[in-house]
Amino acid sequence: SCVSMLRDDYLDLTNDPRARAVSENTYTAEEYLNRLRGDGVELPFSGSKKEILVHGHCHQKALWGMESTMAALAMPPGHTATLIGSGCCGMAGAFGYEAEKYAVSLKVGEDRLMQAIRAAGPEVELAAPGFSCRQQIAHATGRRARHPVEILWENLSADPGLAC
Repeated sequence: SCVSMLRDDYLDLTNDPRARAVSENTYTAEEYLNRLRGDGVELPFSGSKKEILVHGHCHQKALWGMESTMAALAMPPGHTATLIGSGCCGMAGAFGYEAEKYAVSLKVGEDRLMQAIRAAGPEVELAAPGFSCRQQIAHATGRRARHPVEILWENLSADPGLAC
């Protein structure tokens, strides 16, 4: 992802102090929302009750973890976010998009992820930060997973008036 490139890859490729400054000031949307909350900004979330199952993108899980995503999804009152104990969805970057590898990619996703999604009732929201993960979930289960920020956005009760 772009965040990973700015935070990790670019910094390892150059010793430029400007790269360090960029790295130290690059956040995912979820990290940014958590920083706002830490600074005392209360976002105007509605009190709708939602149960959310979350699948973490492999890249995110490996580099900076899912804590910020889970904390952000739990911000609105009544939201309960549960991280699915899954490994890879099977896409593994471009791997699952290749026709000769598609069946293998589905098999990887079936290991734990797709089983957990199929066991969830239709009222349970599905969140997945990774674009490829959302595609794989749709292909394998017919369910639509959304980016965590989409779920948070629809639960704002007013325009927060924040400038980026």
